[in-house]
Amino acid sequence: MNTDDRIRVLHLLPPSTGGMRTHVLTLLDHFDRRRFDISLAAPAAVQKSITEERLYGARFDALELAEVAEPLGLVYGSLHLSALLHRRRTHILHSHGIRAMLAAGLGGRTAPVRIATLHHPLSAGLSLAARHVVAYAYKTQTHCIATGQAIRNELLALGLPKERIAVISNGVAAHRPSAREVATALGEAGLPEGRPLAVIPSRYALNGGPELKEMVERLITASNCSIAFTGQAVDDPVLRDVREALPADRVFFCGYVRDLQAVLCGADVVALPAPGKATPLTALEAMACGVCVVTAPGGELAEVIADGVTGRVSPSNAAEPFAATVLSVLAARAEARRMGAAAREFVLEAFSADVMIRKLEALYIELLETTSGSTEGAAAQG
Repeated sequence: MNTDDRIRVLHLLPPSTGGMRTHVLTLLDHFDRRRFDISLAAPAAVQKSITEERLYGARFDALELAEVAEPLGLVYGSLHLSALLHRRRTHILHSHGIRAMLAAGLGGRTAPVRIATLHHPLSAGLSLAARHVVAYAYKTQTHCIATGQAIRNELLALGLPKERIAVISNGVAAHRPSAREVATALGEAGLPEGRPLAVIPSRYALNGGPELKEMVERLITASNCSIAFTGQAVDDPVLRDVREALPADRVFFCGYVRDLQAVLCGADVVALPAPGKATPLTALEAMACGVCVVTAPGGELAEVIADGVTGRVSPSNAAEPFAATVLSVLAARAEARRMGAAAREFVLEAFSADVMIRKLEALYIELLETTSGSTEGAAAQG
């Protein structure tokens, strides 16, 4: 196929994307470049966190995306997006996250096909007015992708017809960071050597999980482990209270981590006290690294993990039983390695990046053919 005949896809990312950034980089690594010409648009700060090697030859365009509460900024970013789509002669605009999807709804009409992926359920604290705005923005898309049944149900509740929703689970790659990459990432995050490490992704430490302070106190009292909270949610008031109450030489608030996968690979256990309804990509990444994951009961992740085989499901999300489950993993290192190895084997089969990509590529072609008559015709019209 002539390079000019390839289907041109632009992925639109919001700032500080964390798991979404990992997801898109996995996409970039696995797309069939003979058929697809891939570009990435995101705020300039995102580009600084991605090396040229990890872009896998994809073009990057800096595009700032304002908060929903900043309508003028949102319109400004949408105008820039519209101009970018016209310049790139984009066939498919694929937005990730609510902020990117709102910009796509305003400025993405130039693209024949507009797809939005919802990676996380909507916040329970989202106002009714905000939910109406989000529902409208989703309805401007040609199709929506849910990464699990819980998110599909939420999209249906927003009023999207089931024919415009596809369920495509997140996929993880077989690649594991090297020992040198792991050591570098742990050093960049400011984590000490010589102690067992429990990583708690901060997004999944909130929203109804155990009393964090009590749980973490139990962990550092009953073991010599270090606790690392990662992700932007470390600025949440609940975590600020934990930070102020617990020793800074045992409990670390790392915030945004440039190479989260390498930090996860350096952990002895990854704990998600409040994983929510959907299956977090962070948990799948940890399992793909061969690290034992501990989760609370309820939600899709507790169904993904076979307790005692591919990880641990705490009997309760209360502080004491959840901490006891994490401590049992830290105390039985050989058993934890066995569960980690089984978890890696399981997710690489059940959540394969290759399977995810093939499903996504098939959806792209189906929607473009439906919209433009044929992929070749759409490319010629571009």
